[in-house]
Amino acid sequence: MINLQEELKIKIVSPFWEEAYQRALLDSEQPEWLTADYIKYLNREIGIVAEHEEQVLDALERVVKDKKLNLLAKTLYHILSVCKVSEEAITEMEYPRNPPEDVDFVGYRFVLLFPMLAQVKTAYDAIVGKGIDETIAKKTFKAFDACITLSTVKVGYPCFSVMYFRWNFLYINQRMYRIGRFEFEIIPKINEPVRAFMSKKGQI
Repeated sequence: MINLQEELKIKIVSPFWEEAYQRALLDSEQPEWLTADYIKYLNREIGIVAEHEEQVLDALERVVKDKKLNLLAKTLYHILSVCKVSEEAITEMEYPRNPPEDVDFVGYRFVLLFPMLAQVKTAYDAIVGKGIDETIAKKTFKAFDACITLSTVKVGYPCFSVMYFRWNFLYINQRMYRIGRFEFEIIPKINEPVRAFMSKKGQI
């Protein structure tokens, strides 16, 4: 049996890794969330990665074909299912910019995105089910598109970086909402005063 993390030169510390990895090894079928139809559905309904659809679909095809990346995506999917309850499900991640020579480069740059997108439909429905306006829900999850853009700027090539993978836990766990130009995080207690600033143009 291969050591997937060693094979991909990555480090993921999670108390759920081994269980999720074993489940992924037994999963011989291709799940719906790893299909082009699912990505296109999310774009039609939410516009989640509409600005980068072509790049994302190309990366998806490469992930599906690459056995190691496919296995990583499925393993992370099972871990993320736990993250809805425990944000400590992944406590540390190291993800080098360049993959081993035998791993698809484009797929490697985007593989973290797909298990995250797999959680979006459930999270989106839960937000709307709480009575939150669909416009706010859609704008909130459009953050995935923005994360690809920002990752590209920071890293220098199109990708979905590990930093935004961790950040987007807040959206999946329905703790972060985007209203207008602001993002609001739901936290139990605020110990510091809250301030809003207005620009010279009168914008808050």
